[in-house]
Amino acid sequence: MKNISAYKVISYVSLLLAIIFFYEFIKELMGGMMISDFSPIALIVASVLIFNTILSVLMVSKFLKRRFILAVCQTAMIILNIWALYQIYTSVEVCINSQIVS
Repeated sequence: MKNISAYKVISYVSLLLAIIFFYEFIKELMGGMMISDFSPIALIVASVLIFNTILSVLMVSKFLKRRFILAVCQTAMIILNIWALYQIYTSVEVCINSQIVS
């Protein structure tokens, strides 16, 4: 019984972090950036997080059986998501003479 609740917690945390990440991603796109302006690593991270979101939704809605391997993969993706959010929130851009300096 404890494992089932742990799987649910992992899935819900994963969904919450994915929502926050994609909110920030969409906010950047609405701010005038284009997809070609993002680095390839950011796009790879976004695609992995899309896969993780789909996996979480399937696990929460019980279309996919809960397994230990999936929980480990989701935990790794949660760590990746936290790292990506850390990079988003700690990046500083300074505007000097209408040029962006990072």
